[in-house]
Amino acid sequence: MSEFSIDNFPTLTKRLGRAKTARIRYAQKGRYPKTTHRGGFINTVLEPMQGIEAGHGHPVEDVLYGLAHCRNDKRPIRSSNLIAVLQCMPIINTREICVMFDISERQAMKYKQIIKAALPFIEDTLYPRSNDHAQTETSQAA
Repeated sequence: MSEFSIDNFPTLTKRLGRAKTARIRYAQKGRYPKTTHRGGFINTVLEPMQGIEAGHGHPVEDVLYGLAHCRNDKRPIRSSNLIAVLQCMPIINTREICVMFDISERQAMKYKQIIKAALPFIEDTLYPRSNDHAQTETSQAA
């Protein structure tokens, strides 16, 4: 049985888009981060991110879109690429982002910074706290 690269199917890659094609290409390379996370951090939202698709108006996409565009870069990072990273990598580091999207280390560091800043907000969105727990925390802080 021969294995084909996603790059051999230009019509399919065009239809899927850049982020989904990058996910497939990354999976075909068989590169998965080791259990150590030197220079990176653990993706705490890997499981719940599996059902989220870019372009469907999910609150997680709003968080990522806002953080990607607040940097005032000429070309802001696409939220679909950030979602692809959160869906694929158990440990997020610049080396693996470089491999996934075939980008420079400097650009991968921007991805990593945005995801690191977004993780607390994404966790709040995906794991909502009950009102009783939130009221207990605010009363303890006072």
